[in-house]
Amino acid sequence: MNSEYYNTPVPNKQINSAGEIVNPADYYGPNGLKVDLSGGSVEAQEEFVFANAVTTAGSKQYTAAGKKDVVITFLGPGSAIFTAKLISYGVALPIQGVRKTGVIDIVDTAKSGEMVEFEKPAGSILEISWTAPTGGAVSAKATVS
Repeated sequence: MNSEYYNTPVPNKQINSAGEIVNPADYYGPNGLKVDLSGGSVEAQEEFVFANAVTTAGSKQYTAAGKKDVVITFLGPGSAIFTAKLISYGVALPIQGVRKTGVIDIVDTAKSGEMVEFEKPAGSILEISWTAPTGGAVSAKATVS
């Protein structure tokens, strides 16, 4: 845009090689792509496994600098109860998610066969724990955006 507002000199303004204004508050992920910490990401969705055919109780954490939406699909022939908590500044608190399968509802536990979305704020850690499964193993796969 060409206007006096956009052409106003700004002290310490930095321009990158693409001619874009560089914001010193920008965060770049490990793959070098810019991450929008205010909610969302320029990066493509990523997928990872929280639990892979486990037969005993356990837990796993997901850490990312920015705010993320984490959709977890709980799978397996076994039956286990999955719970989530958010760890921020060393304090762990239960977190509720939105069940995306069956009756859409706000939940704090999930079972095998359900898909639940959690919102992980910037600077926090999402931890998923599961009870020992009965009747086989369980898995949990996540898509993060």
